[in-house]
Amino acid sequence: MPTCLASTSEALGGSSLPALKSRSLRFARFSEPQLKEEPRKKYFTEAFGLLPATDPHPLDRWLAWLMNDLALKLADLLFGTLQSRLALHLSGGTMENAGILVDRYGYPYIPGSGVKGIARRAALYALRTWSVDGAGQKPTDLGEPATTICAPFDTADALAEVILRTFGWTDGEWKDGRTSKSMLRSDLEWALGEGEPWIEARARIAMRLAQHDGVRIEKGIPKENFAGLARFLEAKPIAAGYPERGKDLEIDVVTCHHGDYYAGRLPLALDTEDPVPVYFPTVAPGITFVFAVTGTDAESVTLARASLDIALSTFGAGAKTAAGYGWFDTSDAARSVAQQSINERRQELILQVAKRRKAAALAAREQAEIQRLAAERERRAVLKVAEAAATTPQAKEDIRIAALSDQQLETKIQNWLKLEVTEKTAILRALLGPRSALWATITPRGDKKGQWRNAIEAVRAEAKRNKQPLL
Repeated sequence: MPTCLASTSEALGGSSLPALKSRSLRFARFSEPQLKEEPRKKYFTEAFGLLPATDPHPLDRWLAWLMNDLALKLADLLFGTLQSRLALHLSGGTMENAGILVDRYGYPYIPGSGVKGIARRAALYALRTWSVDGAGQKPTDLGEPATTICAPFDTADALAEVILRTFGWTDGEWKDGRTSKSMLRSDLEWALGEGEPWIEARARIAMRLAQHDGVRIEKGIPKENFAGLARFLEAKPIAAGYPERGKDLEIDVVTCHHGDYYAGRLPLALDTEDPVPVYFPTVAPGITFVFAVTGTDAESVTLARASLDIALSTFGAGAKTAAGYGWFDTSDAARSVAQQSINERRQELILQVAKRRKAAALAAREQAEIQRLAAERERRAVLKVAEAAATTPQAKEDIRIAALSDQQLETKIQNWLKLEVTEKTAILRALLGPRSALWATITPRGDKKGQWRNAIEAVRAEAKRNKQPLL
């Protein structure tokens, strides 16, 4: 059934929600899980084109936050370019049944918990390669992904200790044996050797944590759970090179050929059933994601980043990795390309900001000039009325001088010796009264020889003769 009420549907333009322009809301809160086949495909393709145009770009803001607020350098960040489609959130619940995970702006992202999980998987794989597959021999083959993770450590116990310190633990990590479904209770037991090897290693590792970190031990295992020292942030794409609207997500399909058989309606899986295509959204290959790991413990952060690097390129992220989905290129070449594109985009953004500031300053000057001219027209209109009402020659001359702009009055002062006495007297009255601020800006110009110095001295001499001395 639809996930929005009738009133909500009406407010958004009807059953197809034409007024809903948010890709995030379409996928998260207004999905249509009842849709099948072509209608479902159409729903996704329409939602793909809803990616908003925002300025500044949300992905630019995310990278700026990592580098400015968290003080991370480009060298501290891990860049991975998708080599295949990425399937996210395929197991979402009823209210989030669109099968994709996007942020509030509609851009795909990998949650920090997911990033932590895939990094931990690679770390445990390295531990197993050392302890179980290698029978205690440290891997040194450069073609083996575990070699990079194991390189800084002298013993497998030391690696296990840092893995626990980095990723944390719950009481489940310290259990042994199998569940009723024959699954190991602890993935550490899988990594260190099932049975007696794990029980012995568990005691040694718990003691190391007690000695080095002050972890309280009870009955041979840590008493409290621990979240880990490394902080894994959500992974988002970088804006540089991001596909145009509608090209960042792609439709994929899985086809069920034996629906009745799997539903228990047929005893045998015969080739007589109609295939049923199930469409789902994926993130398009070629998009580069930025991964960030922070923390105060350098050893833990180093292990976390190395494990994440191996995990992305060896195991992949998201769903259906065994079928080839979610694989990243994290090579030095991919990192170099990503960093270069980021630097180029930075320069582009700097130019854009400078251009916008220049345009804003020009618009502000134009607006100020419009306001000045309007004020000048209003002032002249008022003075014209006052001049008509003036009854004495002196009052009329004062009004005429008051109607002059600052630039016009400066020109009069520069040509002081050519003015009539009545005009000079009116200007003096203005400079001593309403135009005194203008005189304060003119007088410093008399410090240098030239036309202004001569004019200022002449004005002061005239003022002194009229017993109206100017400073």
